[in-house]
Amino acid sequence: MLQPDQWNEKSLLDLPVGEFDWLEIKGRRALDMTIEGVTENDVRLALSKTISAFANSGGGILVFGIKNPTDSWQIDDGGISVQIKGRSTREWLEDVIPVVVDLPLRSFNVYAILPMQPDSQIQQGRAVFAIQINDSQIAP
Repeated sequence: MLQPDQWNEKSLLDLPVGEFDWLEIKGRRALDMTIEGVTENDVRLALSKTISAFANSGGGILVFGIKNPTDSWQIDDGGISVQIKGRSTREWLEDVIPVVVDLPLRSFNVYAILPMQPDSQIQQGRAVFAIQINDSQIAP
């Protein structure tokens, strides 16, 4: 299987369906603060819980922008806006992730999977975000 830094839309949609200790899939509403009713506090709380769990249990990958499958993965409502809070969503995540846990997290990567072809399920101006969290030597 490809590492998240090599993922594209096809790789995302080919991820195994099911529950795994190394993979957590979240829909668009879990991150996209351009949606009415989605607050920064809610996003930070959800991030802190999942990131802490992965950092304390060997690491994992958190993906935002895919809806729960019936039999296969689908991009949730065209993906997540690439701009939130007046800046790049990726940059915002890179700034927020270290501080949403009690001890700052240093070992993680954020990847934006953008539309690459005309028939993409990911809309222009949107992306699917994958956060790779490594096991932490100091438990957050």
